[in-house]
Amino acid sequence: MQQDASFPSPDACKANSSSNLGETPVRIKATQSASRMKYNPAAARRAMMQELGRTIPEVEIDFFQTHFLPPLPAGVDIDQVVRELREGDHIKGNHCAKFPEDPKNSSQCEDSCFKPLTDVATAIAKVASTMSRKKQLFEFAQNPTNAPKSKTRMSKSRPDGCFIRKSGPRGRFRWMDIALSAQFKKVENAKTQDDDVRKVIWSMHHCMREDARRRFTYGLTIENRTMRMWFCSRTELFVSKPIDFISAHHEVVHFFVAMMYAAEHEAGWDPTMQYVRKKNGKNDELELDKEDKPRLDIDVRDQNGTVVRYRTIRWLSDDGANDLRSRGTRVWEVCILSDDGEEGVDRFALKDQWIDADRQREGMIIEQLRNAKTKKSTRDIIDRSLLTVERHGDVYVEGMHDHTHSLMTRDGVPPLHIGFKFQQIPEDGVKETTTTKLRKRTQAGVGNYQTPNELRTASAQKIETYHPKVHYRIVFKEVCKPLREYTSLKDIFYILINAAGALIALHDVGWVHRDMSIGNLLGFVLNGVLCCKLSDLEYATMLGDSMGHEIRTGTRSFMSVEVYDLEYRFLPESQGAQPKPPPKVAILDRIKSIQLGKPENNDMPVRKKGRTVKGRTVPFRYNPLHDIESLWWVAIYFVLNTSVVKVGGEPPSMDASQRGHYFSQKMYTEFLARSSHARFMALRYETDLKKQMVYLHTAIRGIAIKLNEIREQLVSCYLEAEQDLGAIDHTVGHDLLYNVFITLFGKIISKLQEKDIQTDILRNDPRQHVEDPFEIPSADGQNSVTDGNGPANDDTEENSDGGDQGSALAALTREVSVGDMTEEATAKDEPLVEGRSTRPQRKRAPPVRYGSQSNVQKGTTRKTASSSSTLTTATQAATGQSTSRTTSNTKATTRSSTKAKTKTKRNTK
Repeated sequence: MQQDASFPSPDACKANSSSNLGETPVRIKATQSASRMKYNPAAARRAMMQELGRTIPEVEIDFFQTHFLPPLPAGVDIDQVVRELREGDHIKGNHCAKFPEDPKNSSQCEDSCFKPLTDVATAIAKVASTMSRKKQLFEFAQNPTNAPKSKTRMSKSRPDGCFIRKSGPRGRFRWMDIALSAQFKKVENAKTQDDDVRKVIWSMHHCMREDARRRFTYGLTIENRTMRMWFCSRTELFVSKPIDFISAHHEVVHFFVAMMYAAEHEAGWDPTMQYVRKKNGKNDELELDKEDKPRLDIDVRDQNGTVVRYRTIRWLSDDGANDLRSRGTRVWEVCILSDDGEEGVDRFALKDQWIDADRQREGMIIEQLRNAKTKKSTRDIIDRSLLTVERHGDVYVEGMHDHTHSLMTRDGVPPLHIGFKFQQIPEDGVKETTTTKLRKRTQAGVGNYQTPNELRTASAQKIETYHPKVHYRIVFKEVCKPLREYTSLKDIFYILINAAGALIALHDVGWVHRDMSIGNLLGFVLNGVLCCKLSDLEYATMLGDSMGHEIRTGTRSFMSVEVYDLEYRFLPESQGAQPKPPPKVAILDRIKSIQLGKPENNDMPVRKKGRTVKGRTVPFRYNPLHDIESLWWVAIYFVLNTSVVKVGGEPPSMDASQRGHYFSQKMYTEFLARSSHARFMALRYETDLKKQMVYLHTAIRGIAIKLNEIREQLVSCYLEAEQDLGAIDHTVGHDLLYNVFITLFGKIISKLQEKDIQTDILRNDPRQHVEDPFEIPSADGQNSVTDGNGPANDDTEENSDGGDQGSALAALTREVSVGDMTEEATAKDEPLVEGRSTRPQRKRAPPVRYGSQSNVQKGTTRKTASSSSTLTTATQAATGQSTSRTTSNTKATTRSSTKAKTKTKRNTK
C-alpha cells in the first residue's frame, strides 16, 4: 500500500532512534560569516570547510558503487568492457595506455597531464554503447581555464574536469549542466590533497546552491595515481576509499559507465521541476523573470496524489540553499499553469525545502492549529496569524519519496567509525598536538557546541551524524514580506506587536513555535492593516510532545540562551506576591487601538527578582518562555544591529552629543555574535546591556530603554517560573506578553507614529564617515579622540571593508528558516565575490591612514591615534585586547616600516 505523502516514513523514524537524540550539533553557519564575503575564493572555501566540520564517513568502493553511484545500464557487463579495452590496446598489461607513466613524473603541465582522461572516457563509452540500449546523457569534459556560467550566484571556480549534460549548448559550460566536478593534482601529498578537497567540495556546494533542481551531486579527486569519488546531498557528504586510477580498471570503468549512462534524476536532478525555456530561443536559452532569475515549472503533489503545476513569477528567497547541509529552502511567488500552458491570474507563495523525515509536515501542523478547540478570541488570532495552505505534500521521484536515505543512498548505512579527515594541514600550518586538540575542544565556544562525550573524542575521529531529510513542498495563498526586509521601525513594531499576540494564542492551545526569527515573522496587509504571519512551523510542537528527535531548534542569533545550552539558567528561590495586573482587554482590540494611534494608560506590574537555586537536576524541555525570549532578541536586533538613516523623513543628527558611537556599537554586536556567554550576560544582567545604550544614536535610545525594561520583566518571569519546573505549562508567560510586551511595544509604536525611523544594515551607518574609530564615547554620549588633540573632525572618513557584512551578527542572522541571507555586495575596484551576481556595485570610501601617517581632509592635517590609542570599552569587551596590546601592535608596525626603509636604502646603495 502506498504511504500518504504527508506522513513521515516508518524507516525514517527507525533511523532516528532514541540513541540518536540530540546528535544534531549547534553550529554557526560559517558560510554566513565575514570571511564568506571577502573577495577571495580561498577564504570562502575555508569558511565552508569550517562549517562542514573535520571528518566525514569514508566508505569502501563496493559500498559507493552500490549505494551512491547511478545504477549501471541494463546489458552492460563491466568485465566484458575491460576485456574489449584490453583487446583494443587501451589497457596494456596492468596500465592504462593513456598514462604510461605516473603523473608526478610527467614533464607536462597539470592540465595537459590529465587531458588523456577524456580519451579514456571516450573509449569506455564506445565499448559500452554496443552493449546498452540506453542513451548516453553525460560526457566527460575538461575546461580548467574557464569558469562555468551561473544564473543565480557568481562563482569563479574552475573545475579541472566534469561530467556534463550532452543536451546543453555546445562549447558552453554551465553549472546547471554539471553532474560531477573533478579536481586533479600531479603530486600527492597533504597539501595537494587538502587543496583538491576544498575545491571539489566548493564546486559541489555551488552546484547545490546555483540550481534549484539539484537534489544531490558528485565529485572526483585525483592526486598522482590516487582517485577518490565524492557524493553529497542536503544531509550528508561521503567519500570513497582511494583507488589507483591507472591500474584499478574495473572500478574506473564502472564509475565512468555509471555516470555517462545515468538518467538525469539518477545524477541528481529533480524531474518534478523544470526551467522554462524561451520560445524560439537558441542555445537552450532560459526565460527570466523581471529580476533576471530563471523561471521554473514546479509540480506540487498533495496528500491525495493530485498534481498541480505552478510557474514561478519571481523569486522571494533562495538564500536557504546557501549551505551544503541545510533545509535548502527556496520560496517563489507563483501562479497556476494550465494544461495548455496558460498562466493563471491568482498569485501564491510556493516553498520548496528538505525537512527532517521524522517530523510532522508544516501543512498538517497548520491544520491542527486551525482546528484546535479553543475560545473565539484565541481562534480569531490563530486564523489571522497563520498562513492559508493551498496544497502541500512530499515530492516523489519515480514513484518513491524523495528521501536522502531510502532513495538517494538506497538505505545504505556507512560505517561511522572510519573517517576521512578533511584538512591534513591546519590553516595556521602548525601540526596539532594532544594538548592543542584538548584546548580547542574545551574552548568550543559559539557555533561548535560539544557534549562531554565529544570532548573525550579525538577531533579527527569524530563523525557527526545528521538525520535524513525528505523533499517537501507547500503552497500558501498569501504572498508576504519577511520582517528582515522592512526598514520602517513603525512597521517593524506593528509586526512585532502582532507576533506577541500570535504567541499568546499559540501557547494558549498548548503549542510552542521554536524558531522565532526575522525571517519567520512575515508582514501581510489584511484589510488595510499591517499584521504578522507566523511561518516555518515545521519545528512547532505541542508542549511536552516527545515525538520526533530532540534538537536545539531555532536560528542561532535569536535562540533562547537556555535552548542553546539545553539547560535551565534561572533557578530562583521563592518570591513575594506579585502586584495585581490591570483588567484585560481583548488582544486584537488592544493591538487595533494601538495601531490607530490611541495610547494606553495601563501600567505594567513590576516583578521582584529572585536568587538561583543550586543542586537541582531537571530534564530540560522547551517551553513558551523560550519563544518569548526569541521575540525579544528579534526586537533587540533592530536596535543594536541596524543603523538610523532617517528620522521623521530627515537624515539623523550627526552632532557629537546625538550620534553615539558607531564603531563601539558595531564591536558589541560582533561580541554578541561570537560569544554565547555574552548573550546570556546581556539578557541576565541589567548593567551589561544598559551600558551599551550610550553608543546608539539618540533617536533610537528610547526604544532600547523600553526593550531593556522588557528584558528585566522577562528575566523576572524566568526566575518565578523556574521556582517549580514541574509546574511550567502552556500559560507561563501569558501575562508577560499581555502586560509587558504588548504594553511597551504599544508605547514604542506611539512614539514612532509621531516620528518614524528608517533603518538600514549596520554597515551602511552614516556615522562611520564623521567619527574616528579611536574615539572614546563618554558616559554622556560625547566623543573624544584618544590622542588628546581635541574632538574628532566630523569630516574624517573610515574605509569600510567592502566585503564585510557590517557585523558578524548581521551575517549570522541571515540563518533564517526561509533562507540564509547573504549580502555579497561588490566594489568597482575589486573582482566579483563568489555569491550573488545580481548585487549592484558600490564605491568604497576613501582610505584613512592611521599610526604615524596623517589624515588630510579639507586642508586640515591631524595626527591620528598611535601607540597612545586606547580601545573603547566595547572594543575591549569584544576583542579581549588591552591597551598594552594595541601599543605593542603599533610598535611592531613601526619596526616593520623601519626595516623596510633600511632595506630599500641598502638596495639603492
